[in-house]
Amino acid sequence: MSLMFRFSLPVSISQRFALGSILLGAIIAGCQKRTNDSAQSTALVQRSIALLENGAETDKEGKLLVESLEGFRKIATQFPNDPLGHQNLAVALLARLKLLDESEAPKEFAAFSKELEKTIQKLESLAPDEPDGETLLGRYFQLRGNASGTCDAFQLAIAKKNARPDTFYQLIQHLQTESDGNPVPELPELYESALKLAPTNLVLQIGYLDALVKNQKASAVAHLESVREALQPVMARTNSPIPKLLERATAALAKEDWRTAQTQVTFLRNVLLAELAYQNDLHLLEPHDLEFVVLRLSQTKPPVPAPSTKRNQSFAPKSPLPFPTGVVVHSVAVEDVDLDGKLDLVVVTDNELKVWNPAGDSQGTTLMMAPLRGAADGLRLGDLDHDFQFRKDVLPTSALPTTAPPDAPSNPYAQWVDTDLDVVVYGKEGLQLFRNDLLAEGGKREFVSVPLGDGLEDLRNVSDVHMIDLDHDSDLDLAIASDEGVTLWSNRGDWTFAPFSPYSTLPGAEAGAHTILGMDFDRNVLNDFIVGSIGGKPTLLANNLHGRYIPRSLTWPDLVTNRCTYVEAIDVDSDACWDLVMGGLNGAVLVRMKSLGRHAWTPASAESLSTDSVHGLMTGDWDNDGYQDVVLLSTGGMQFFYGSVDGKLIKSEQVVAPEEPIRQSVAWDLDTDGDDDIVVLSASGQLSYLENKEGNRNRRIEVMIRADEDGKQRPRERCNMHGVGSLIELKSGGSYQSRIVRGTRTTFGLGEAKSADIVRILWTNGIPNNVIGIGEKTTIFDQQNLGGSCPYLYTWNGERFEFCTDCLWAAPIGLQFAQGVAAPTRDWEYLKIDGSLLKPKDGEYILQLTEELWEAAYFDSVQLMAIDHPADVEIYTNEKVGPAELAEFKIHAVRERRVPRTVVDQQGRDWKPTIQKRDGQYTRSWTEGVNQGLVETHSLEMDLHHDDWKGRGLTLYLTGWVFPTSTSLNVGMTENPNKPKLKPPAIEVLNEKGEWVEVIPYAGFPGGKTKTIAIDLSNAFLTDDRRVRLVTNMELCWDEIFFSVADQVGENEHRRTPLPLRSAELHYRGFSALLPQPGNAPKRYAYEEVSTESIWPPMLGRFTRYGEVSELVRDPDDLQVVMGAGDEMTVRFNAPTGDLPEGWVRDFILYNVGWDKDADLNTLHGQSVEPLPFRAMERYPYSPEQSYPDTPRHREFLEKYQTRQQDSRLFWDQIRDSTSAN
Repeated sequence: MSLMFRFSLPVSISQRFALGSILLGAIIAGCQKRTNDSAQSTALVQRSIALLENGAETDKEGKLLVESLEGFRKIATQFPNDPLGHQNLAVALLARLKLLDESEAPKEFAAFSKELEKTIQKLESLAPDEPDGETLLGRYFQLRGNASGTCDAFQLAIAKKNARPDTFYQLIQHLQTESDGNPVPELPELYESALKLAPTNLVLQIGYLDALVKNQKASAVAHLESVREALQPVMARTNSPIPKLLERATAALAKEDWRTAQTQVTFLRNVLLAELAYQNDLHLLEPHDLEFVVLRLSQTKPPVPAPSTKRNQSFAPKSPLPFPTGVVVHSVAVEDVDLDGKLDLVVVTDNELKVWNPAGDSQGTTLMMAPLRGAADGLRLGDLDHDFQFRKDVLPTSALPTTAPPDAPSNPYAQWVDTDLDVVVYGKEGLQLFRNDLLAEGGKREFVSVPLGDGLEDLRNVSDVHMIDLDHDSDLDLAIASDEGVTLWSNRGDWTFAPFSPYSTLPGAEAGAHTILGMDFDRNVLNDFIVGSIGGKPTLLANNLHGRYIPRSLTWPDLVTNRCTYVEAIDVDSDACWDLVMGGLNGAVLVRMKSLGRHAWTPASAESLSTDSVHGLMTGDWDNDGYQDVVLLSTGGMQFFYGSVDGKLIKSEQVVAPEEPIRQSVAWDLDTDGDDDIVVLSASGQLSYLENKEGNRNRRIEVMIRADEDGKQRPRERCNMHGVGSLIELKSGGSYQSRIVRGTRTTFGLGEAKSADIVRILWTNGIPNNVIGIGEKTTIFDQQNLGGSCPYLYTWNGERFEFCTDCLWAAPIGLQFAQGVAAPTRDWEYLKIDGSLLKPKDGEYILQLTEELWEAAYFDSVQLMAIDHPADVEIYTNEKVGPAELAEFKIHAVRERRVPRTVVDQQGRDWKPTIQKRDGQYTRSWTEGVNQGLVETHSLEMDLHHDDWKGRGLTLYLTGWVFPTSTSLNVGMTENPNKPKLKPPAIEVLNEKGEWVEVIPYAGFPGGKTKTIAIDLSNAFLTDDRRVRLVTNMELCWDEIFFSVADQVGENEHRRTPLPLRSAELHYRGFSALLPQPGNAPKRYAYEEVSTESIWPPMLGRFTRYGEVSELVRDPDDLQVVMGAGDEMTVRFNAPTGDLPEGWVRDFILYNVGWDKDADLNTLHGQSVEPLPFRAMERYPYSPEQSYPDTPRHREFLEKYQTRQQDSRLFWDQIRDSTSAN
């Protein structure tokens, strides 16, 4: 294949201006003096929008908003016929009015009101078909309490040609509010109009049903069946009460029992309010004021770029790759298949799958090959089986500090483990799976064909396969486009795939699905899909958690029609919001998306890139300048578009014009000179490549992320090994970039910067890692931070606040043991606080309860009890996870502790020196791990024989901690039939035959970090042999083990004194620094070292407002303090007066009533604070027949205290807005 070129040298701007930056200082610093009026106007628009975004909800003094108003006034004057200035001015005026107290500033309020009405009149004349002007006017009338004006404005809005679903919904809401609960005859027709525009919107569907029932329409029966079908993905894979509610509603409608039907529909709506799919659809219908902001002027010409100090690169054709002649290639990919650190070429030919290295002789070197069962024209690579093995090379230096486990090799250059890449081949004849196996002898590799099952073998005409963790259970799953439409398949971990399509609403065969792109588009942690079709418009499949997907109705610009067969995501203007490049029959288009204030992800505008028919596209950074570029494969040849500082894609004059069409292209730094070349596959199946000549004049870095816990080389399986689907964000020299991990390595251009200031990885399980100062090639290991555990307790020890333990471990609401199997909860606990850790300060004891993980804590009551006792007596509670009867409250008093004669594990290792005293040295009686929290079955055998036994009762005390699994890991473990199931600690003793038999199946375990549990063994022994064995496969470590016999301490040898609560105050604090972690000890934290930056993705819902909260935690009454990440509650108790008896000491017991809910992506309702728990609930989530208490006192609590929401911008815009690597 010969390649002909035309060359151009487009120039780029050397610095960027970040659109929508919240940090005002960064905005001001980023503004440069432009060389023309349109550039200055663009900068003014960007600055004014950023000021508005930052001040819309919090700028009560008006400083930011006043400056924003001035900017939009200038734009409206300079471009009087462009809607942007007028519409954004109207939004800014409305924001200022909402924060302005009319009674305190009546003249200012009146002036802004008059200006707003005048501005909207002008906007109406410029955009007569758009509903936004009347919508903003209606919202203004709502602010003024003008019901009739609101109704008139919203009525005019729905009459507009381009009225949207939210346009109708705002009128529906207004009419419902004004109806006082009475039927509104107009609602059914309004819902019908809205549903025509958004037929899959669940809020509209349920609202329409509600309106039909209230108005006693017979058509409610038919619509109820439509609702039943629409709710299938919501009901799937959970113990949902929705089917029962639908059955009751159906029965009531059949009898025309409208009242009962209305009750069931109300219950149904209440249940759905907690569902993510319903919340997402509601957000689309209730756009925030900021979502009406227009981002770009329509009249300005693209700014003229400033000259660059470096020339842009050009591509030069090279002779065909040294590949065997006569071989026709149908698809190509580039990856390191044999773990030697070098990229290989993977190809599909007429009858073979080959891995090939172009080095060597003229024919290259074939590394691996396997025959194909039939023709194929596509392939995908990814680790499908978590098969850990040694690499042939050493990975680049890790950017993170690592702590080697006790059994790690001492050689710092020891080989690293990794997982190899397996292959999916696809085409007209369906799928073929190939496992990449390392042979035991010789270190060679082979592809092993894996049989298909579960319906995979029936797929035909497969046009695309996408590998991603669609159910967030740590492994790569399959999303497939074929003649059946889109189908989803969950990886069980044993080379079988469960069909997940029945749990979702997916495009069928008629939709013409051709390609699938999976990633977190709207930056809510959850992986979504965009399906590209041969005709029409794309489909966004929103993640509804638990492997369920529902189409989300986005208002796509008409320009995307027939231009969306191929879709890629890039952040073209570096605003931390994904934009989309699409191509198809009618050409290519850039769709700019917006997410101002992080309220929604919606299309903002569309720009045509090409009118040539497009049959492929790719993205990269060919000139390493830090801005993503686009390559289109079209009928006009290979077209190049370069990203720029202005957020534009600038078309290059260079076009690759081959003699025959190009089928596929892939990026590969073939000559290893620091920039990506392009491998080209022609329509006739021949390979060649284009050499990148100038890209390496700028610097770049290569990041390899590995999910294997700080480089400790233990399989944890919290995330797929290579982090495919994870988000990597980078800030360097003031420039922000983001990428989605698609393979084993991810590259970033740095321009002239020497290094990256900060990098953040957001793994597909939602856990972030921040890394500062990384080199040109860096491996970043998962730091194994727990996403959820429980709130922490710090106590005043007389000098400082010291970490004590964690709380609420027995009440993990929403935690699943398996899909649909919720863990039981116990809402109370009694925790011992050693007297050395809690000392009085100014007549009071001070406790700090902090929430530092990705979760919500619910404290219903916090009470402190002083336990005074003789110094030679030790006091313990039973800090055990388990049901009430297993962990019932009891004060265990021990005068004489007795250490077991021997303590050995299943391998005969002696642990007695480790457990003799509490010194921070912990056992580790297992060798092989399965995943986080699950290890090989291990045991500790303890000889508890003592001469003074004499048949008295015996209690075993164990002090230790547990590293837990997570809901996602639990779900993944139970779906893989080959994985062991968690076995909590059990007690075994010897029978008369000398055999070990289980006598206590569930002995309990310490909740979280170091705690002491008590096990009553009085009736456990079957013989006189006093050896016991504790058996489990949980990741449990013990610091101290001893036992005692009964009747050692009298009841009168300790006294209990409840301490009065003085105050409780909730505030934001931040996150404590991690202390060094010796051996197998749990992580501990330094209270005095705190970071205030947000480190966790936000949770939805309402938390308790900051301030005094004593009345909420004084008694258990379901009035609770709801804490989110970074929150702290300072609790103070009055210290007792008077002295202790001589020879006595004081310990404490902390009594908590409450719950904890982590934000794990498979926790039930884990992404939201609601629904709130309560003590009488039978389970969580609770049934529709149960609800949070609805008394006047509880309603007042919700209105007065539950008013705070987490600001999502603090997390999602953090890297973009960072000014240094602090």
